[in-house]
Amino acid sequence: MKKIKALYADTHDNYIYALSDYIPYIFVIDEISGEIINKIMCPKEEGIASQLYSGIYYKNNSIILIPMKAKYLWIYNLVTSLWKGIDLSEYLSPELDSKFMGGKVVFEECFLFGYAFKGILAVNIVTYEIKEIKVSDYIFKGGLKGISSVYINDCVYVPARTEDVIICIDTISFMAKVVKSNLDSKIPNDGISFGGECFYILKNSGNFFYRIKKDFSTTEKIELINMNNENNGSYEGVEYFNNYIIFFGEEKKAYLYNISEMTGAYVFEEPISYAKRINATKLLICKKNIICMIDDKFNITREYNIELDEDEVKCYLHVEGRQNILYSENELVGFEEFLGVLSE
Repeated sequence: MKKIKALYADTHDNYIYALSDYIPYIFVIDEISGEIINKIMCPKEEGIASQLYSGIYYKNNSIILIPMKAKYLWIYNLVTSLWKGIDLSEYLSPELDSKFMGGKVVFEECFLFGYAFKGILAVNIVTYEIKEIKVSDYIFKGGLKGISSVYINDCVYVPARTEDVIICIDTISFMAKVVKSNLDSKIPNDGISFGGECFYILKNSGNFFYRIKKDFSTTEKIELINMNNENNGSYEGVEYFNNYIIFFGEEKKAYLYNISEMTGAYVFEEPISYAKRINATKLLICKKNIICMIDDKFNITREYNIELDEDEVKCYLHVEGRQNILYSENELVGFEEFLGVLSE
């Protein structure tokens, strides 16, 4: 068996739905027994072998894959075991690479945050209708990065990457507006979380983040204590959990900041690619080859291995020529070398 990295995950009832990286599979895991009860091979898109997706959601017996480089919004029906691809090409230029970076599913709508695509799309996961969200008096410049985003009071919040504003999307009217937030626009914003009646904004680099009151009345810059200069920046997202702020990303050690005590430190022995608050006492994290459940004292209460056997890896690589595409993108020359990369 080969251990596989889980990039993103969601939960529903007692099941975990995890999305892997270089070999894109969806793993359905029984949270109680720890057993992988289903492995679902993700769809192929011509000429794209990696980084197709930037998130996963469970909704109404379906799994939704948030596109990154993908040209489709893919929905998998767990009852019929069928994929549905919603073509987004009408809104996307063919030359765009990382088209979106994150999204949020609210009721029957999936909101996609444009990265290279300068805009926001709302896709209905039942009717498949696509709407382009208009933002009043705003022109997109640097796109959005919403692997971490917030939904409260019928609105989705995501910060503009290169400006000191937050985009507020009304999920009822499908209108959006900008909220001036006094962020340092020289350093990109890479995510947002919410807790304790405040928003928390992740900056791409620099030893600080921002705390903004829910009513946007005050903005506070908070220095990150004990963060090594050589390890700053390049985090992918931020999550609030039990009065802590968690900064996570594939290349960096996770950093925890205690809001009450105003202290911070690195945790865990390896980077965390994703963190998601399940409830007030439960946090899900994706580590290198493991998904972990964490309690409110930051103890690991359960670990789940994500694995494929060699036949499943070969099956993916050889379906419709994927092997050649993967070798080309990753500069691999043989199957055993590819397995070696997965093992690392």
